[in-house]
Amino acid sequence: MDRDIAGLSLFSAGAMGVIALYQTGVLKRLPDPPGFDSARVVTSPEARRFGVPDGLLGLASYGITAALALAGAKGALVAKVTADAAVAAKLTADEWRKHHAFCFWCLLATGATAISAALAWKEASAGWTDARTSN
Repeated sequence: MDRDIAGLSLFSAGAMGVIALYQTGVLKRLPDPPGFDSARVVTSPEARRFGVPDGLLGLASYGITAALALAGAKGALVAKVTADAAVAAKLTADEWRKHHAFCFWCLLATGATAISAALAWKEASAGWTDARTSN
């Protein structure tokens, strides 16, 4: 399961990498399926944190999540993916509330993050059940 979470985190990092390439001007156009307006979302003032494009911050954050998964740091991993999922959910809600648009690349990362959180919590709850019944 840790490899699954690491893989999903790297997938999310890849989506953030595409966003970062656009935010830094390496990509001139951010490809979107019909109905999405990723550029509107990722070029908004809210898409910069501490003066840095948030795609770069997301890329680093998901790299840390993957490292925690592979390190076997179960408690830290559950906390990190829970925080990742909460941030992703808030940003997704903000996309529509503030911009009336959704970022395709952000939604890919949000979906993978939600799956990661579900996997981490499932594994943690199984571990807690095992620990409780073995005492």
